[in-house]
Amino acid sequence: MAKKPVLVLATLLLTSLLAPTSHAATPKIAILYDLGGRGDGAINDAAGAGVDAAKKKFAINPLDIREMVSDGSEKDRLRRLRFLVTANYAMIIAIGHGYSKSVNTVSLENPTTQFAIIDDTSITNLNVESMAFDSQQSAFLAGAIAASVSKKGAIGILLESGGEAEIKAFIKGGKLVNPRINVASSIPTNPTPNSEVDRLFSMGIDALYSTWTSSNDVVLDLDNLNNKKQSVKLIGVLPEQFFLKSPAAKKMLVGTINKSFNSAIYDAIATGLQNQTYSEVFGDPATAFGRNYDVKNKGISATLTALGAKAAPALAKAKSALLTGKVKFLP
Repeated sequence: MAKKPVLVLATLLLTSLLAPTSHAATPKIAILYDLGGRGDGAINDAAGAGVDAAKKKFAINPLDIREMVSDGSEKDRLRRLRFLVTANYAMIIAIGHGYSKSVNTVSLENPTTQFAIIDDTSITNLNVESMAFDSQQSAFLAGAIAASVSKKGAIGILLESGGEAEIKAFIKGGKLVNPRINVASSIPTNPTPNSEVDRLFSMGIDALYSTWTSSNDVVLDLDNLNNKKQSVKLIGVLPEQFFLKSPAAKKMLVGTINKSFNSAIYDAIATGLQNQTYSEVFGDPATAFGRNYDVKNKGISATLTALGAKAAPALAKAKSALLTGKVKFLP
């Protein structure tokens, strides 16, 4: 997940993106969806919307953009990436952090081919453009929402990835609303988060921000734990957590942090057509290249459900703090 860029080498200001002229050869672009492809109701559908927008905007010939779907295995991801390199695609765009290992491997093998990966900052290769989402700003917004809906003044954060930077940002968001808020945190090391959800519940929290996307376990476990004496409200993440549409989730969901996958892949396609890239530097230490999506450029947003409507003033205050620079985050 993205951290706020600490250095800008040559950030491209793409204020006027034009379709390639008819006399110039159009660079071929490839899109690699992850398991499920379009119709998954999650990251692939969100990315697909950006692909469709780019096709329309730039009048891309169907022969110049290829869309493929992986079966989700590392072997298949590698095979498809290598095939696209051999087929001379100028820009190969992988959807989701599940491609981090395979893109890293194939980009090292082919340093003259340009790659982009959506929602990952782990790759340090110069020919990989990381289109990433600011995890600290996301956690800050979630903390403000959680503190606002909490009746007990005790909230929690459960991260599938990330670390202390995101936890500190969540605490900061919570304290913006309630300076006395108590915060419990967890980064599960087990394949499933159930034991950590149970631990956070036993600590008395009544609002939880979860970035767990591998399964629906957090929702199912909370649904089993919630009772008349203690009930935990949930803040989730879209588009990854497609299971937030389930009846169980709707009973506890107060808001979502939203990543603009459609904007990220649109931008990646646009740079690929112009043989250019975004060059912001991410990471701690700063090693990954690409573009950081945050509240200011509308790559990160938050939505409240009817259950979380009372958090609207707190969310507005948190957004304002980020937009005005009152609150800033370092790697």
